Amino acid sequence: LAARLPGYTPRHLAEKILTSRGALEGEHKQVTVLFADCAGFTDLARAIDPEALHDVMDGCFQHLLAAVHRWEGTVNQFTGDGVMALFGAPIAHEDHAVRAVAAALAAQAELRGYAEELRRRRGIEFAVRIGLNTGPVVVGKIGDDLRMDYTAQGETVNLAARLQQAAPPGAVLVSEATHRLVSGYFVTEDLGEVRLKGFDEPVRHFLVTGRRRRARFDLAVERGLTPLAGHGRHLAFLGECWRDVQGGRGQIVSVVGDPGSGKSRLVWEFRRSIAGTDAVAVEGRCTPDMAAAPFHLVIELLQDNFAVRETPDEAERHRRIERGVAAVDPGLAWAVPYLKHLLGVPAEDLARDGLEEAQRRRRMIEAVRAFVLRAAERRPLLVVAEDIQWIDANSEEFFRALADGLAAHRILVLVTYRRGYAPPWQDRSYHHRLALEPLTRADAARMVEALGGAGAPALDEVVLERAEGNPLFVEELTRYLRERGAADHLPDTVQDLLAARIDRLSDPLKRLLQVAAVLGREFPLNLLEAVAPVADVPAGVAELTAQELLRQTAVLPEPSYAFSQPLIQQVAYQGLLARTRAELHARAAAALERLWAGRLDDVVEQLAEHWSRSSDRASAVRHLRLAGDRARRLFAFREAHAYYARALALLGDDPVRERAELLDAVGDCALAHGGPVEALAAWQEALPLLAGDRGWAADVHRKAAAASW
Repeated sequence: LAARLPGYTPRHLAEKILTSRGALEGEHKQVTVLFADCAGFTDLARAIDPEALHDVMDGCFQHLLAAVHRWEGTVNQFTGDGVMALFGAPIAHEDHAVRAVAAALAAQAELRGYAEELRRRRGIEFAVRIGLNTGPVVVGKIGDDLRMDYTAQGETVNLAARLQQAAPPGAVLVSEATHRLVSGYFVTEDLGEVRLKGFDEPVRHFLVTGRRRRARFDLAVERGLTPLAGHGRHLAFLGECWRDVQGGRGQIVSVVGDPGSGKSRLVWEFRRSIAGTDAVAVEGRCTPDMAAAPFHLVIELLQDNFAVRETPDEAERHRRIERGVAAVDPGLAWAVPYLKHLLGVPAEDLARDGLEEAQRRRRMIEAVRAFVLRAAERRPLLVVAEDIQWIDANSEEFFRALADGLAAHRILVLVTYRRGYAPPWQDRSYHHRLALEPLTRADAARMVEALGGAGAPALDEVVLERAEGNPLFVEELTRYLRERGAADHLPDTVQDLLAARIDRLSDPLKRLLQVAAVLGREFPLNLLEAVAPVADVPAGVAELTAQELLRQTAVLPEPSYAFSQPLIQQVAYQGLLARTRAELHARAAAALERLWAGRLDDVVEQLAEHWSRSSDRASAVRHLRLAGDRARRLFAFREAHAYYARALALLGDDPVRERAELLDAVGDCALAHGGPVEALAAWQEALPLLAGDRGWAADVHRKAAAASW
């Protein structure tokens, strides 16, 4: 494998790409595009010889690639004096825009030091400009050599390139689309609108100047929280656990749920409920970009405890750590050097402890554990660790050691994580698992009302139907529909969360889920087996059900399944290219005809839907007519009208007789459901097509005359 990988792609990223590559012929992706280039490259090329220029640009590329790869972006191409990178494909991330901007800032910080070095060594000025934009692209099939094809939809890539050209040297510019996703995480300046080459209208753009340490929930708190809905019993249970802790019985509680299910909100409400007591609370958060950083979560907790997270002065950090340990127990002085070392403060004593590296590491874990347990003897302690599905191995080892000595101490360890992670302490008798279920429809409706509604009762219903009780989805969909007034698309936040969840599946499972999305919200297992190009469909469905992407809805007469969340189906379906969708719909229709041979009338509506989304126009028209005829026989005239109208739209002007038949049927159905104006319009359009059939024309004239009264 190593011999085939491009030299600039780190092995761990190459393996991720090859593991997660799609097997279908391309997919739609929402990504953030980063363009970076050397400012004043032409002048630089004149100022130094080609060999020196090569060395300068090679050093620049090393810094750019290191920043991109640290945040798991992919360098798509070199542009001579710069690079184009993508975040969100082929490695999917729910926070690709945040990662891209973080990578841009990190690159500029490194390149400023590099520019100073070039100024000192070579006497030249050097700077890089970076532009970013977020939007849809099409990612093609990825080969074993990591080669892949990307085709921009609309102006996604072009706008990023133009913003890079407009950026001042050393600056990072982002589009409005990117800014919407990252504004709370970074310090930005609105630069207003600018005219860019290739764009008819001025483009709003923003300068990014720094990063803020925030999570998604922090932004929700700033924006204002809705009243807590659906988690009252969970909050009461945490209160019971806290009373046990105050009585000297340590507890571990895992709050488990999908993204947006309310884990952070529940923790926040609990922390608020014990505020003002003598308890001490410390909090840390795991992030996917720091999952490999040793002791990252432990460091976060210690930074919070000693209040040194935002303290740049080294001497002050020294004092705070020493005072904090002495206040807990002066006898813990031996632990101070280890705590300082973890927090990046020089600890000369470690060099004289005479221990080997492995012994020193174990001693460091024991130092933190002893400090935590001793602190709990003074006052009850709440330790909050969020998103531990991304916990680093060293922090996990510390928590395992802490759990071993927790039972007789006044400590509540409250952790949150997504389904799929299994903490190593889950078999302890004092461990409890709170699985957050979706909100009830009544609770979700109250949440929509608290948010001010989506703009109309019908849109409120759309929110309740699609969000399926996920609090984040309820909130994002409500605000999105209130602003846009349409339900055709999803908010980027929801799209990115669900797309990342789908992309984390193995390739066969992802392919199976996408085929299932073509079949509809609910589907029989035998139909999926007939359509899906996967060897063991039942095993795949069982795994998707275990991961709570699907749920079984019936056992007899045929096992049937449904998507556990309508938005999962929507995102999985939208990821497919149009031609792939059309092919799968045609296969689904052909499979239905085989499976239901002799009783096609029972599935004529499904056949009409699948054929109408395929490229087989003739089959689509025929089955839409059949579906219209069936609806008409059942006196469902509005539905029949809709089927006939869709058939007309696909038919075109020829053949003339079939068009006349459909127009006549549209007129009959429109009149039957109380639409005489529509009926007259259809019959008037049909009459010129009936010149050769006087009897038929006379009948249409008669119906039109009767409708005019």
